[in-house]
Amino acid sequence: MNLDEEAGILQKLLDNTYDGDRHMTDIATNGGVNKAAA
Repeated sequence: MNLDEEAGILQKLLDNTYDGDRHMTDIATNGGVNKAAA
């Protein structure tokens, strides 16, 4: 179907979503925002 470019865009969006989630989890657990999460 030749959708390599579209697949790459979707993968980048997915990677960005996971990176953002990891960053927010780090803030919550190590940044003192949510002590119960630690």
